[in-house]
Amino acid sequence: MANDAFRALAHPLRRDIVERLSGGVATVGEVSREFDVSKPTISRHLKMLEQARVVSRVIDGRTHRLALRPEALAEASDWIETQRERWERLFDVVGEYLEERKGATVTEKSGHVVRIERSFAASAEQVFDAWTSPEVMRRWFHPAPDWETPDAEVDLRVGGKVRVVMRRPDGREFEAQGEYTLIDRPHRLVMTWTFQDDPSNEQLIELSFSESEGSTAVLMVNSGISTDERRDSQGEGWRRCLDELERLLAG
Repeated sequence: MANDAFRALAHPLRRDIVERLSGGVATVGEVSREFDVSKPTISRHLKMLEQARVVSRVIDGRTHRLALRPEALAEASDWIETQRERWERLFDVVGEYLEERKGATVTEKSGHVVRIERSFAASAEQVFDAWTSPEVMRRWFHPAPDWETPDAEVDLRVGGKVRVVMRRPDGREFEAQGEYTLIDRPHRLVMTWTFQDDPSNEQLIELSFSESEGSTAVLMVNSGISTDERRDSQGEGWRRCLDELERLLAG
């Protein structure tokens, strides 16, 4: 059914898996390489794709090979085809907008990406608020218990600004700020992101919140990072920040 395919493709990580399989048959290890998520999480996402018959699996000894099943997407494709006229009108509107945007300065994205998926013992509303409430952000938005966040500012609207200042025990401060580009409470949050020490490197942070049985899974994608070294440093920093958020929500 078309709905099964759409449901299977609703999660960004599952869409990434399908995109990788569009190039041909791949092992589980090949298709999940560079995903910063646990093996049980990968298995859960693959199971959903298999249940929707979007992906097939062939087991050869210890090797599990995955393949895309294009026929399973046929119903979804048929439904999309019936909407073609509506989409074409939308594309016309987008085209007009892009024409208006020609000549605007856009920061070039380097392609370095940090992906982190974590689960929190809280509702999606609570986790979403933790990312958008200045009072709550000041309690967790730093990479270690002995750090603090003396300043957090949020203007929660598309085009609104977000800014945080983190302070180490020795008094050195690190500032970052951005602008909200999408707000879909409590499901998605997207914002640009720039660190004060590298203002020319405008990045993007995409957050997806999915609640199930009293806990909320968060997928964080931080893209447009300028270098490998910076990606590794930011990845570690985000993981430690999320450790602080986990402690806060657990308490």
